[in-house]
Amino acid sequence: MNVISILIFVLVVLMIFSEIYKLLIEKSKELNDERGTMILLKTKNLSYSIMFAGIIGSVILVRTFELVQQENFIYLVMIVFLVQSIASSIYLFSLKRV
Repeated sequence: MNVISILIFVLVVLMIFSEIYKLLIEKSKELNDERGTMILLKTKNLSYSIMFAGIIGSVILVRTFELVQQENFIYLVMIVFLVQSIASSIYLFSLKRV
């Protein structure tokens, strides 16, 4: 296995754990009040911001600067979604603790 395969595998495992964490948090009773709703809205806002910036950044890398081949665009988008999931879980954890 090369380094990229290991990195993607680690990202996938972290994404699975982060999605499980988010599901458990969203099902908990403590997020049913106003504060919980605000926490979920802030988390979703961050998630969409990361996805938008990541996909636009990927398009710029592929089309404008041609740093990445077009065939690898789908892998960039996959990495954006993995990072978005992990980052939103970390953000949710930090908001929940405050």
